[in-house]
Amino acid sequence: MAWWKVHDTDDVVGDEVFSLLRNAALAVLEEYEEELGRPPTRSEWERLLHDAVQPMDSVDFGSQKALMADESAPPRAVRIIIEA
Repeated sequence: MAWWKVHDTDDVVGDEVFSLLRNAALAVLEEYEEELGRPPTRSEWERLLHDAVQPMDSVDFGSQKALMADESAPPRAVRIIIEA
């Protein structure tokens, strides 16, 4: 696995985690197409990603594990840019 810094940022990304996220996105796409006959909209993706990184305390998930690093100014929204 390789890690690298994103140009002009403090962000670090890796190829294996990209592949994991890409595979998860493809699974979401497949589910939407199977159940709704279409891919998710941009706002549905944003909501899914936003909700997925929130701590959850329920019977199904039972964990308060943080899925996002604590930053001094945490993001208030997720912006997805899809270019053709």
